[in-house]
Amino acid sequence: MLFVGSIFGFFVIPYVADNYGRKLAMRSSWGIGTVAVMILCIADSPNMVGLSLFLIGFGTNPAITLCFSFINEICLGKSKARYGVGVQMIWAFGETTIALLFATNMTWLAIAYIVLVTFII
Repeated sequence: MLFVGSIFGFFVIPYVADNYGRKLAMRSSWGIGTVAVMILCIADSPNMVGLSLFLIGFGTNPAITLCFSFINEICLGKSKARYGVGVQMIWAFGETTIALLFATNMTWLAIAYIVLVTFII
């Protein structure tokens, strides 16, 4: 569901960014992702888990693409590449951390709370 949400998000969020501004699109996409993680924390059925995973993908994956657009506009010269690689490394670190948490015996609800803390920070 996460990847299906990101596919739909890549159609909707860039449209919002082009027509209403990237700042609004960035705030709304991270807002959707944060609310989705909160829904995941209180999910009591597989349907709520699926909906929240869809919304996480819908909001967060296009937000990362918008981050690269902001980096290209703000940074000058060779620093664009460094900042772009930095964003990718931090994203990969977060995904690896979540994967390692799943490899332990933690429940998915505990992992959802950990992800919620990182979203709020």
